[in-house]
Amino acid sequence: PVIEPANLGDFVWEDLNRDGLQDIGEPGIEAVTVNLFAAIDDVCNTDDEFMLDSTSTDFDGIYGFSPLDPGDYCVEFIAPSGYIISSPNEGVDDAIDSDADPATGQTQVIHLGSGENDLTWDMGLYRLAGLGDFVWEDVNANGIQESGEPGLEGVMVNLFESGSALDCNAGNELPLDFTTTDVDGRYGFTNLLPGDYCVEFIVPGYSISPRNKGDNDASDSDADPVTGKTETINLEPGENDLTWDAGIYRPAALGDFVWHDVNNDGLQGSSEQGVDNVQVSLFDCSGKPVVDDSGDQVITFTDGNGFYLFEPLLPGGYLVEFELQAGFVFSPADVNNNSDDD
Repeated sequence: PVIEPANLGDFVWEDLNRDGLQDIGEPGIEAVTVNLFAAIDDVCNTDDEFMLDSTSTDFDGIYGFSPLDPGDYCVEFIAPSGYIISSPNEGVDDAIDSDADPATGQTQVIHLGSGENDLTWDMGLYRLAGLGDFVWEDVNANGIQESGEPGLEGVMVNLFESGSALDCNAGNELPLDFTTTDVDGRYGFTNLLPGDYCVEFIVPGYSISPRNKGDNDASDSDADPVTGKTETINLEPGENDLTWDAGIYRPAALGDFVWHDVNNDGLQGSSEQGVDNVQVSLFDCSGKPVVDDSGDQVITFTDGNGFYLFEPLLPGGYLVEFELQAGFVFSPADVNNNSDDD
């Protein structure tokens, strides 16, 4: 009988959706090393003495070995750094699945008959992803990382899988992983499958800064001030997205006392009583009213003992205005060096 040479080979591709199948639009990967070994007794022998040939994929991800004597062979793919081998033998079409063992990169034994041209030995590869960055003390609570504002160590950060932006705010899903910020305020999650995630920052004793301020996404705060969670983060294969930050600050407060200054000396006497139900309004240092989330000016009233308090407040400068009640005039201001008493 006439024995004709045989051939084997095919394709290494980036399996963008990690399903182990060659889908339309998934590109071939160039320069992947592929080794050919002889198989003996139905075993793939990958010792050096059994290596018959070595090649690499072309620009389109195609490789091949020819001409070959009919016989038993196996192929070893060397996955490039940063890539993971897809799950093998998915689906029902052997021409479009991945054939490499994810642990070894080797195919099963390939039996080549005389004249056979077997172009079904493929490997899918995908890249893992990562995300992270920085938690800092936002001293002026403006939501932007500025020189001199320190990173915060020991802040807990939870990682969630997200199907949509709404999932990140549902509050009922279990975290996939968690970590804490290091001494410089840095955190990170690595070796993630491409997909959708969100991050939650746990900051007891602090408030979270306003998010998405300024025009530089690398230096703003990304956490929702109410939930501590980011919006959905879509990670592409191989992406390492280090833009997910949280600015946090310690809330401020101001207030004190309105009293009936019987002797009109501008000083709080031990027997002088507080005045209740006095309206106190809050302004910034330019005289502009401070407003709440509804757009209404922030006001309060003195309690039954004459005390009032604004909290929590963003760090910064403020002015307060007291509404003078009928029949009263204001006492002299700043009559001594003790601002606690005047």
